[in-house]
Amino acid sequence: MDSMRNLQTKNGMVINLDERHYYVSRSLEEKNEGPYCFRSIKEAAEAIPDGNKETPSVLYLEQDVYWTNGAPDRVGLVIQKEWLTLCGLGKKPEDTVIADNRGHMVNAYPSDNSASSPAQTMIVNGNGFRAENLTIGNYLNIDLEYPLDPAQNRKRYSDIITQAYAIGSQGKYDCWSFENCRILGMLDTLSFHHNRVYFHNSLIRGTKDFIGGGDYAVYEECQIEIFDTCPMYMAREAATVYRNCKFTVQLEDFDTLYLTKFGGQLVLDNCSFCGNCKIIEWELETKKDARCYWRNVTLDGHPVAISQASPWNSIELTKKIEGAFSNSNMLGGNDGWNPTKTAGVYKTTSPVRVLVNGADSVRYGETTELTIETWPKYFEMQDMSNLYAEVDIEEPTEQIHEHLLPKIYSVPENSCGFNGLHIAVTGQQEEAIAAKISVTVSVNGIVGVHTMQTMPKIQKAPEWIRFPKLVMEKNVLKLEYQLSLAQEQDCSDIIWKRERDGRILAVSNGKPCRQYRLREADIGSAIVVEIIPKSRYSSSGECYIEKSQLITEDMVDINKIQIWDFQSFPTIPQSAKIGDFFIEAYRPLYQGDEVAHVADWIPGEPEQAWTYGRGRDGAKRCWGLTATARGASLQYRKGEWNGGMKVTAVFCPDKDTGEGFGSANGQFVELFLKYDAKSRTGYGLRIERLPQQANGCAFSLRHYENGKNHCLTTQLITSAYMPSCTVILEATNGRLTAYAKTDWKHQPKHAKECGCPHEVTLACAYLENGYGDVEIHHTGTVPIGNRTTVASLEIEYV
Repeated sequence: MDSMRNLQTKNGMVINLDERHYYVSRSLEEKNEGPYCFRSIKEAAEAIPDGNKETPSVLYLEQDVYWTNGAPDRVGLVIQKEWLTLCGLGKKPEDTVIADNRGHMVNAYPSDNSASSPAQTMIVNGNGFRAENLTIGNYLNIDLEYPLDPAQNRKRYSDIITQAYAIGSQGKYDCWSFENCRILGMLDTLSFHHNRVYFHNSLIRGTKDFIGGGDYAVYEECQIEIFDTCPMYMAREAATVYRNCKFTVQLEDFDTLYLTKFGGQLVLDNCSFCGNCKIIEWELETKKDARCYWRNVTLDGHPVAISQASPWNSIELTKKIEGAFSNSNMLGGNDGWNPTKTAGVYKTTSPVRVLVNGADSVRYGETTELTIETWPKYFEMQDMSNLYAEVDIEEPTEQIHEHLLPKIYSVPENSCGFNGLHIAVTGQQEEAIAAKISVTVSVNGIVGVHTMQTMPKIQKAPEWIRFPKLVMEKNVLKLEYQLSLAQEQDCSDIIWKRERDGRILAVSNGKPCRQYRLREADIGSAIVVEIIPKSRYSSSGECYIEKSQLITEDMVDINKIQIWDFQSFPTIPQSAKIGDFFIEAYRPLYQGDEVAHVADWIPGEPEQAWTYGRGRDGAKRCWGLTATARGASLQYRKGEWNGGMKVTAVFCPDKDTGEGFGSANGQFVELFLKYDAKSRTGYGLRIERLPQQANGCAFSLRHYENGKNHCLTTQLITSAYMPSCTVILEATNGRLTAYAKTDWKHQPKHAKECGCPHEVTLACAYLENGYGDVEIHHTGTVPIGNRTTVASLEIEYV
């Protein structure tokens, strides 16, 4: 190749080409062919050598639309280069476009049967990547408009909103920057998590989870267009800083903008919001120990307070601490990286973030150590006088005097650095009173907080005033007793067992389990109850055992099983018996059209299948059994039953916009009745997220035989599968019916506009089969945000 050549661009600009500077044009003229000139980005990227920090390699992209042309099973443009810059040669970033139109399970499908699709417009693997004056877009859900040549306009590929990434990576890299760019997509536009990332004068557009970045991410003078709440999944380890940015917000179904789902440290400095949101919160569920920073933030031109629901979460950014979030402190690292091209480096002795980690409680007379961690890791405290720590009452449950708060020992003077530094907290609270407290550590004004509980000294176990006695009321055994608790809370540990086989029937889980509804399997056996007396602050007393009489048929309503609250339900797998519940986890038998786009997933362990607790996101007000392993199955084994059945279940999916599950690749929940769980034969209702639909879930009645199924009704697309979805499935007199509705306050706008119903009614004929088992089977992925919680279950045999 020649050592250097000059080339005139369409805009009349003259660029110098050499071994580190290549030119790309789809309409490259024959006279310009030769050294350093290419017709495709892919060919040029493969040919150019790696750059370095001092001398990056550069691909000059002539103004045009460059389709990456990915196949359904692969991304069209994968760049594997160190320190490479893509530079658009147009007058503005709209003139040079890198494009594709692919989304998860829509025009992009897993090639290895995994759960992830190659849904990126482009992938870059390497440190030092930079994009300048260009657009990177995934046009799955948005129209491509190209004013320079309207013939290249293209309509969106689909209205189905699914993961459709503009740019992603297959690893964690460092020193990425974007200057005067447009990054366009909808869901998950930016799909990378790097160490240091810088955006300047750029436009980023999307719905949920679309703002990616790094441990140290700075967005400066950028425009952020938001079309749904939670634009960020989370701010990563150090901080995400927005400085002089403009946010345009257009929410469909909410008036509150939550900036992240799962928190992290955010900084809003001189930023403006406009649009139809009324409230701005840092995260969906604010944690007591979270702290974020703000200064001069407006909403529709008026000053606005961030996180009105959790004001302790917001700290005003002042001159004293602003240096902690300067570009040089955020991005300079220990190598002085400066993507801003501005002169000078802002010196500061402040860390970017302070974390305080340690135990959740401290008891009277005991000392626990809290570890102080800083970002960056190499930050060292030169002057220990800049360390400040204090304890405050966060949520007192009783009147707490200040002299009873835990004491903090001073920091050792001979500590050589701040990382790994410990502070000791000693409990001083002797009385039977507790409070939630916050331990606040400040380093040059940057705050880290750790919330914990101060506990009194261990009290003596309560004594029996009235010994336990079992009382039968209808079909329920109730445990009556009285302890010497004074004003303390009863926290006795109670376990119900069947004497005949030792099966655990009910357990205390946060509160004493003082009653148990009898089941068919209990007939012919006594019920044994083990009670360990305990108050909130006491040691455990000696176990007391009470036993019932033999359970007879007249004591049990074998035709009705009711669980209104799963709090005492034992979630450990136990042997399957007629008249009992059974837990397992398995992968269903996919067939027909299902097979093509189903991930090759492995079911979780039965021990982790179900967990009692509170749901998340849309289900945060729901308590019940949450599917925490994929393939989780909850079965009631009735055995033979030649009669009708009715099952009522309340489901609370985390997702509150109707799609129900993480992805459309074989993820659904099924409710079975007139069913044999052993052979997996019978009838059921399937609620499924389908690739061809984004406005809701498909409800369908099905017949199953040895795991294989076929639809008995059409698949009705509805938005009913939202939090507090009551499902009634009934089989009587040869008629199988399903009804579902949600108590969610409003129907999503996108579902309403397409005429998607907000409740379900399905019906068909069925043949009596002599089966009586019931099952709930959840095949969806189970990260927080994708789960389903079962709030209640009622089974009736008629």
